[in-house]
Amino acid sequence: MEKHTSEIFFYDKELTRLGYIQLNYRFSNSIIEKNCIDKVIKALKKNSIDIGIDIQKPWEELILDENHYQIEYLFVGKIKYKNRLIRDSEVGINILAENRFGQDIFNSKDLLNLTLIIEK
Repeated sequence: MEKHTSEIFFYDKELTRLGYIQLNYRFSNSIIEKNCIDKVIKALKKNSIDIGIDIQKPWEELILDENHYQIEYLFVGKIKYKNRLIRDSEVGINILAENRFGQDIFNSKDLLNLTLIIEK
C-alpha cells in the first residue's frame, strides 16, 4: 500500500481499479452528475487523490439538503487517523473506515470511504 500525501491514509490503487472494473454502478441522478463531476475531478486532482477509483461509478450519491450534494466512493486502503478530512476550499473531503460494504467487490477487508460534499 502507498501512503497518501496527506498522511491520513494508505491506499492500494491496483486493487481499487480492479474492483471498479467489476462494479456496474453509474450515476443514477443525472442532475448530481452534471453539477458535480467537474468539481469532483478538480478536487481529486488538486488533492492528489489518484487512488484507482472510477469517478463515473459512485458508490452512493445523495442530495443532502437544499445546498449540498454528497458523493461517495469506496477504495482499498487503511486509515492512519480515523475519520479525518482533507482540507479543500471548494469541496468537503472525508475519509472514513468502511466495514459493512464492498469487501467482496474489492477483494479486501481493508476498505475506506471517500465522501465528497459539494455545494450546489
